[in-house]
Amino acid sequence: MSGFRMRPFNATTTGLFLHLLIRPARTIERVLTTPPRFGSIVIFLTIISLLRGVLDGVLVLLNDEQLWAMWVSGRLLAWFTGKAVPLLLADWLAVYVRWFGFALVPYLLGRFCGGTGRLVDFLRLYGIALGIYVVTVLPNFAYFFVPLPLVRFDAAPQFRPALGVGQIFTSTWLAWVTYVSLRRVHGLPAFESLAIGMLTPALNIAALVLPGAIIFNLPSARLWSEQLIASSTLLGFSAASVVLIAGALLLMRWVSSAERRSSGGSTASHPGSPHLIHDSSPRSG
Repeated sequence: MSGFRMRPFNATTTGLFLHLLIRPARTIERVLTTPPRFGSIVIFLTIISLLRGVLDGVLVLLNDEQLWAMWVSGRLLAWFTGKAVPLLLADWLAVYVRWFGFALVPYLLGRFCGGTGRLVDFLRLYGIALGIYVVTVLPNFAYFFVPLPLVRFDAAPQFRPALGVGQIFTSTWLAWVTYVSLRRVHGLPAFESLAIGMLTPALNIAALVLPGAIIFNLPSARLWSEQLIASSTLLGFSAASVVLIAGALLLMRWVSSAERRSSGGSTASHPGSPHLIHDSSPRSG
């Protein structure tokens, strides 16, 4: 941007995420002008997903009132390396489903509305933004001490997912980040950017609630035990995640090919966004 100068700040992926939390517009500009490597984003998301898995495991043990007993008996580590593996796997897959989904939805809807952005820019931005995946769960620990508000979906007698304070904060923040990203990357007007920004986290919530509502309203599901429900949910979610990740990769490959064809093989970026995609451009990990 002409006349735009930014003071340097921590350019690691973690540093970019922390700045994105409080100054989205400035950090988005930083990511676009000096793109981080995808390798560093993958490492960052893997660490984030493992931290989320550990926190989810602690919440499960707290809810079952087993955390202290396992800590005292020295069985906590064994539980995480054994019984909690499906939970860790589900969280690891979930972060990549969200990464590809959050990048594709605003990119495709923005293109439909006349945007000129590139998919690679949204992939970088949401790869960093999904550090929020571990922040989301932290406020949920407060529910064990304070009666905070909770939005519960009565999707089925045995399936009642809830949105806590953390999820509500995350959805609001992601809507704002999406709005700013669409304005900057796609160059969309405020109304279209706001509409897509609000739709993106709403689709994420719907994707979590609707499949469970369908499965757990099957006649046979009423006979399932709580253990079977928990195992089936993790297994089904993990299997669906693998399919969604594969589908997203194929779709992104097709989109990238279409972008190259439409630009005639040119690697020039749209105005105001220099060297967004070149591997030889200055980057930081």
